[in-house]
Amino acid sequence: MEARSAAGGGPARLRELAALAAEGDPAASRVLDEGARWLGRAVAGLAAAIDVDALVLTGGVVQIGEAYTARVATAFRDEVMRPLRGVPVLTGALGLDAPLVGAATYVRARLGIG
Repeated sequence: MEARSAAGGGPARLRELAALAAEGDPAASRVLDEGARWLGRAVAGLAAAIDVDALVLTGGVVQIGEAYTARVATAFRDEVMRPLRGVPVLTGALGLDAPLVGAATYVRARLGIG
């Protein structure tokens, strides 16, 4: 199942899909639902493996919009083991800068730069 981009007919980008879904496009909504379900399922598996205290969605996932992150949170809660269902699902404030800030923080710690 693939929604088509309005610009050129190629695969739609997630932001574009989110906009189309918000306008009521059923195909775009189905694609977002399916993607969120798979992401939620994957994160639920990781959460069970590492026993998290919170799930923080950030980067491009947050850039797609609140409707998408809500879908991911629902899928996470549907898929995660019962003891982890109360784990809060939060959105990070750094957006697309999160990986860069994380990498810089790691390097600073490894090099002892305060």
